[in-house]
Amino acid sequence: MPKSIKDNIFSPTLATTTVGTSGEKGTGYGMPIAKLFLENYNAKIALETKLESKNEINNNSLSGTKVIIDFKKAA
Repeated sequence: MPKSIKDNIFSPTLATTTVGTSGEKGTGYGMPIAKLFLENYNAKIALETKLESKNEINNNSLSGTKVIIDFKKAA
């Protein structure tokens, strides 16, 4: 995920959509809505992006973004 998108992905007013791996189009609404929903439950959401690297076994490029959701322990 490019830094420009990662930095703004939770903004409801900035365009952050890209074409998916199968050519599907996004709206850019999902992550801001998810963040709002999670914050209402005192949860946190964050992203961890792995920059492109080479797979040593078959020399394919590897990259991706992990979504981390942290809920508080129930009382």
